Amino acid sequence: MTTTLLLALALTQGAPTTKISADFREVTNRAAFMKSVPLTAAHKAMLQKNLFVQSPTQDIILYSAYGMNDYENVPSLLTSDNVLQLLHIFFDSTLRTAEEKSLFPEAKSLTRTMLAKANKRYRALKGTPLEAAALKNVVYFGVASNLFGLGGEIDPDARETVSEEMANIEAHGGFKKMSVFPYSLDYSQFVVRGHYSKSPDLGKYFMGMMWYGLTPIGIAKRLDQSIEPLPDLVRAATLMAFDLDDPQVEAQWNKIYGLTSLYAGKANRLLPSEWRQITKSVLGPNPDLGKALLDDANVQKLADKAAAFRAPSIKTKKNDKEIADDVQLRFMGQRAIPDSVMMNEVTDPDNRPFPNPLDVMAMLGSDRAAKILDASPAAYNPRGWASYVPRREALKSVFAAYPAETWAQDFYWGWLDSLRQGWQLPTGNVPSFMKTTAWQDHQLNSALASWAELRHDTILYGEQTVSEMGGDDPDGPWKGYVEPNVAQYTRLKKLVTQMRDSLRARGYLMKEQSDQFTNFLDFLNFLIDVSKKELAGVKLTAKEHSRIRKVEGEIEALNTSIQIIGSNFQQLRSEDLDIAQIADVHTANDTAMEVGVGRADDVIAIVPMEGKLVFARGTALSYYEFLVPSSQRMTDETWRAMLDKNPPKRPAWTKSFFVNTKARPKDE
Repeated sequence: MTTTLLLALALTQGAPTTKISADFREVTNRAAFMKSVPLTAAHKAMLQKNLFVQSPTQDIILYSAYGMNDYENVPSLLTSDNVLQLLHIFFDSTLRTAEEKSLFPEAKSLTRTMLAKANKRYRALKGTPLEAAALKNVVYFGVASNLFGLGGEIDPDARETVSEEMANIEAHGGFKKMSVFPYSLDYSQFVVRGHYSKSPDLGKYFMGMMWYGLTPIGIAKRLDQSIEPLPDLVRAATLMAFDLDDPQVEAQWNKIYGLTSLYAGKANRLLPSEWRQITKSVLGPNPDLGKALLDDANVQKLADKAAAFRAPSIKTKKNDKEIADDVQLRFMGQRAIPDSVMMNEVTDPDNRPFPNPLDVMAMLGSDRAAKILDASPAAYNPRGWASYVPRREALKSVFAAYPAETWAQDFYWGWLDSLRQGWQLPTGNVPSFMKTTAWQDHQLNSALASWAELRHDTILYGEQTVSEMGGDDPDGPWKGYVEPNVAQYTRLKKLVTQMRDSLRARGYLMKEQSDQFTNFLDFLNFLIDVSKKELAGVKLTAKEHSRIRKVEGEIEALNTSIQIIGSNFQQLRSEDLDIAQIADVHTANDTAMEVGVGRADDVIAIVPMEGKLVFARGTALSYYEFLVPSSQRMTDETWRAMLDKNPPKRPAWTKSFFVNTKARPKDE
């Protein structure tokens, strides 16, 4: 191979600027490090090529390696993965606490009231042409009452249909024709998963809120640019919207929707308040619904107005006339999360039924993700859909043009914005391993793992896309190094501050939780200060090095405290600390796409430290993606069992930095 070709290949692969010999003689602590951390030939080859390597462990906790580093006198590489993991813990724990302590009681109270109103409305309208519409609302809230574990009074005329719906839900077998509405519903979505499998009450909350978020009530179906109203459903939606028109009842609804909107954004479909606004614009401010809804012309006007009011950002793409179309009301609809909007745009029932998670990263601005996708069309666009790349690039431009306030509109957008900052290469004394293409792939892996955690935490609320088809070393003790990802740490600091202030302003933050947010912000400030020093070539103080060396205790305190405070836990179990989590993000052809985080990975890198090159060990999130039958959507428990027995393969593109062999002694 010619020298010119070798150089071209090196540039293509993103070769490091620092060269390392085969015996690693340039690395000061090589003997002591390799005594503690047994490196295989594959690890050494990857280290020589990229100056870092990532490999698997069986650790269920991401930060446990830092305690081993302190014990074995191994320098620590404090990675941004640990900060992203802390973000997930704070996000998930505060949401779960609010759900258990506040939202579940509010949802039960709201359901009791709405069921009583539906029963009363039905009895008043029984024997009139509005009887069928009113009965649907009794069934709707009767099912919700059962799911929340209330067992409230249900009119005898509705009980059989309620029982049929409950049987469908308990079977969770996929798309099936509903008993109460003339459409199919994906009952597999009622598999309790995410953090909702942690307790019976959370499971009940999940089931009831999934019913409220997934089930369409009022439909105006689009047919060739015309509107075909489905009269009883339009009438049922209108009656329901006006039953909610009570200050105390609507205050309960707003409390639930308002807080969950902070975590997962605005609803994708029409809300009851919007439907009521539509009705008043058509029928007047104080309509007599008993008379007005008997007029088919009024029903048509309501359907037309609803169709023009607000289009959803995410639309079902399943080729089935029995699947609810885009103009619909949901009582507490699932949210138009931006990554589902992205995946919705680059899927097509016939040409590309499944997106790839890399699509999300590409549309968030990762050039590396786009290159991986486009380099392997057989894997990522096997049917050669011509519209795929243009659509992806168009949406990338749309998201790139959004101002800062768009990315700060809620916690979900803020998390995605934080991931975008992760692949921005800093300026200054950047370590050579961070300049490689392999490190870009590592950052993609970390971003996807963090995104999988985001989807896990919001699995109840986010609308899913659907389509068819050493002590003896003379230079020790060794110091530590922080991955100098200033842009990401700075954005995370802004997001954590927003979370604390927003929750506190709404009365959802206890003092003990607020104190932990303060500690998290202090930790982020420390990482920012140290990173800036490293990039400027400024020597760290002994106190800063000591804090890096003892970082396991600090991360553990942040991790465990925020989970216990305000929860029903007296102490955390191993399953509460296990970072392995799974979430389904897309459904097509009765198949669900799962994305997950597995056990912790080791990251070993050659880092610059006070004029020397040093081996350091840190940790990283592992990432997986695969397909399962939609009737077998995975819970965290089934995922962890799979990891223990037969873990799936990592994505093919991770081979640039990942070696599937442990770099640990057998007793670790």
